[in-house]
Parts: sequence; C-alpha cells; structure tokens
Amino acid sequence: MKIMNKNFTFIFMLLSIFSIVKANAPWEDCSIEGISTLAFDVQFSPDPITKPGKDVTTFTANGGIIRSNGTSQGSSHGDVFSKYALIHVDYVSSIEGGNQASFKFPVPSGNKDFSMQFHIATPFSTHQYHILRFSLWDMDEHIGCVRFVRNSFQN
Repeated sequence: MKIMNKNFTFIFMLLSIFSIVKANAPWEDCSIEGISTLAFDVQFSPDPITKPGKDVTTFTANGGIIRSNGTSQGSSHGDVFSKYALIHVDYVSSIEGGNQASFKFPVPSGNKDFSMQFHIATPFSTHQYHILRFSLWDMDEHIGCVRFVRNSFQN
C-alpha cells in the first residue's frame, strides 16, 4: 500500500507540474541557457510561425509574479508588476544566439497576474531553424522564461 501511495503522489506531482504551463508543445524552460526561472504560459497561432514577411503570428501570454526559485508569491520589489515589467520576445536563428531579432511588450502594471496578446510579423533575419524565447522581466528581476525550438514556417 505504501508503494502505491508513493506512485500516486509522484504521478499527481507530475500532472500538477505539467498543468502549470500550457504553452504550445513542444516547449522548453530556459535551463539550457543557464537561466533558472520558471516557465510561463505562451500560446501562439499559427504554429509553426508565419514565414518572414508581412503576415503575423498571434501570441497570447499569461503569467503571474513569482520569485525565480518558485517558493512564494511576490518578487524582490513587491507583490505586483511594476511599470517596468516587460516580456522580451527573441527570434534566435543560430545556436550561438546570432541573427537575433528582439521585441519588447509592456506587462500591465499593478497586478499579480497578467494576460496579454500581441502580433508579430516574423523578421526577415529568422531562419527556418529558429528558437522563440520569451522572457518575463520586472525591473532587474528575471521572473520567467520559455523557449520553442522550431524547424519550419507556416506555408
């Protein structure tokens, strides 16, 4: 009976962890880059993204202000987003981080949680094999990060 309870607890924990981030699959946290923040929810359509040009990809980001170590609500500067909170969106087209195009979107301030939508036309510098990296910052604190590795564009 003890083994069954341990297995149930382990499975419950896994399901809980995977339900926190509802990002487009497959996604990665940013630990491969040495970034130890929690992932946050980013959805986009179409997936794969539009080819470079005038067509846009629609992104929806949702998250909350939590410490990098994930232990409690709040950040070093308070429990709500400041007026300096931003989502950085990076299109990275090489493993070394070259051919990078970046965009910044302000997160609504004064709240613990946010939900926002934005549209981006894929930059011409983006190669077919690319990484989309979304980083959530508030002041100098890196709050969240999630990556999407893709190898094609929408036709």
